Amino acid sequence: MNQTSKRPLYLPPVSINADQPAFHGDLFSRANLAARLTDCIDRLPSGGVIAIDAPWGEGKSWFGQHWHNKLKEYGYRTAFINAFERDYVEEPFVMLVSELLTSLDTAEKSKLKRSGVAVAKAIAPLAVKSAINAVAQLATGTTNFSEKIDEQLEKAGDAIAAGVEKLLSKQIEDYENSKVAVTGFRKTLGELASAQDKPIVIFVDELDRCRPEFAVKLIERIKHFFEMPNIVFVLLLNHDQLSKAVKGVYGQDVDGSRYLSKFLNLTLILPKVQNYRENDTARKFTEFQIQRYGFDVRSPVIQRWTHSLAGLSNAVNLSLREIEQATTLFNLANPPEYLYPALPWVIYYKLRNSEIFLGLLTDDVSAHRHALTVLESQTRLRYEHKFYEYLYEIHHAKANHAELSADSKCAQWIQSLWQQDDINFKTLFPVLCSQVHFSIR
Repeated sequence: MNQTSKRPLYLPPVSINADQPAFHGDLFSRANLAARLTDCIDRLPSGGVIAIDAPWGEGKSWFGQHWHNKLKEYGYRTAFINAFERDYVEEPFVMLVSELLTSLDTAEKSKLKRSGVAVAKAIAPLAVKSAINAVAQLATGTTNFSEKIDEQLEKAGDAIAAGVEKLLSKQIEDYENSKVAVTGFRKTLGELASAQDKPIVIFVDELDRCRPEFAVKLIERIKHFFEMPNIVFVLLLNHDQLSKAVKGVYGQDVDGSRYLSKFLNLTLILPKVQNYRENDTARKFTEFQIQRYGFDVRSPVIQRWTHSLAGLSNAVNLSLREIEQATTLFNLANPPEYLYPALPWVIYYKLRNSEIFLGLLTDDVSAHRHALTVLESQTRLRYEHKFYEYLYEIHHAKANHAELSADSKCAQWIQSLWQQDDINFKTLFPVLCSQVHFSIR
């Protein structure tokens, strides 16, 4: 059996091993950031909400889980909630209390659970308007009975009117009961929190991936029920996406960012890790990913791949998740070694712009013009990595219906490819794209 057949075809993202210390395998020194943020938590005596903001695929979850584990090592009571996995729950308050209970001792749980159940009953969706409309529709055929209650009550029979008024009266009673329940819950939770020598810290991850209604209701519940001394929430989110969720719930005229500011005490943008020339972080992550598949990063051939991908990552701002996906595509493709340095460029289009990728696959002139425009602005990338200069020359020639200069280094490279695998100026990009023309998650 050859070495290639021994490599796994696909590996899922690295999971957190509870048996390993917090920030094990910390390639980007994010433990230092966690230490600074822990100091911030200790300086929030009145409690609060901290948002860790970053685009998709930049390592928010990894950072949050490791910081959560580090706080547990320090003796904090903590809970970690993947909100996306729980957004089937109708009422986020139930989820928040249930997860909070997991961080408490048995003696502490019972009283908080009782008061939490009382609140859950009080705020459970009663759908009064829907109930009124349902009763009226069954009896009268009217579908918008609740829009003009007084008018409809006059027209309805005594029995229907009495039924609707009973529902409304029940709502007033339930509202009074809910005030008592909420006051009791906040008192119980406040006493429990104040008895701790360190703040209770609750992490909420994947909030921006939830249903908009669930996500918005969740942050509202945090403020209404959990805003008190010695309780700190850490929200791991994409602020832009969550702002759009607010608009989805309250309308496009609402300023989503301003609305969120009512609920967030502190927002930190997770630092972007980049520029491998200066601190090697992009290259380190690229090498880490390729090693997972069993490649030897000391091999000069593999280094041509890792350096090319890391350089491109810095130039076009690839996310960590995109580097991970690019490595998976590379492993699945198992391309010829002489294509290693050029392959990251078409993978970039595969991940970012499928339309241009398909255009390059068919050697479409408009796709080459788009790629040319991108590479024209990447002078440093082309200077540091000769293959990107070659690709730039090829895009330029194809965009202008021209041929390569016969004595150019790019033409010589194309000639070497033809000698190895019958690849020529016309077929290069279709061949490159065909190497990775499949989908991954």
